[in-house]
Amino acid sequence: MKQILASFYPDGFPFRRYEGFAGIIQQYMFYYKLSLPASAAGKKTGKPKNAKKKAG
Repeated sequence: MKQILASFYPDGFPFRRYEGFAGIIQQYMFYYKLSLPASAAGKKTGKPKNAKKKAG
């Protein structure tokens, strides 16, 4: 989690904004980090492996 927070929130995570949802946000961020390709794991961009294309 420290790596994720340092990468995406270098000025600190906005805990007040997500009050009451910290556990859910943490699980989402952890899953997102795991779903990135190894080469993109340290970068801020990238789609999760299971991302589906929009129809249309």
